[in-house]
Amino acid sequence: MENRGTICIADPDSRFLSEWAASLQEEGYQVFTTEKGTRAIQIVQEEKVDLLIMEADMPEVKAYEAIPIIKGVDPTLPIIITAGRNTSELEARIRQKPIFYYHVKSFGPEELRLAIRNALERQARASKGDNYGQHNPAD
Repeated sequence: MENRGTICIADPDSRFLSEWAASLQEEGYQVFTTEKGTRAIQIVQEEKVDLLIMEADMPEVKAYEAIPIIKGVDPTLPIIITAGRNTSELEARIRQKPIFYYHVKSFGPEELRLAIRNALERQARASKGDNYGQHNPAD
């Protein structure tokens, strides 16, 4: 099967990790998984990653702390932040960062799947020099 891209998923919930990794691998993506934010940073530094999906409340380093580090490594990397427990303070702090999408897990998997597809399509266009800029992932 052709590799459709590489996705790193960082989430302390091993069930979320395994379910999404299996689903995305079935669709032809190479998937790296980690339960630690520091390891997600390391993966982005060492591998060619097309998309990062990271839980907002990671152990060791919170997503809002990791985003500037990750963007320092790859400024064009689309980042989707997921939140198992959303608060208005956390969401406001995350949305101040240069992320592609903020996903509240209770909204369900289809919204996340759509955001993943749109982030990867935008990344593919940008790598071909056909960048249409920011847009709503629900487009």
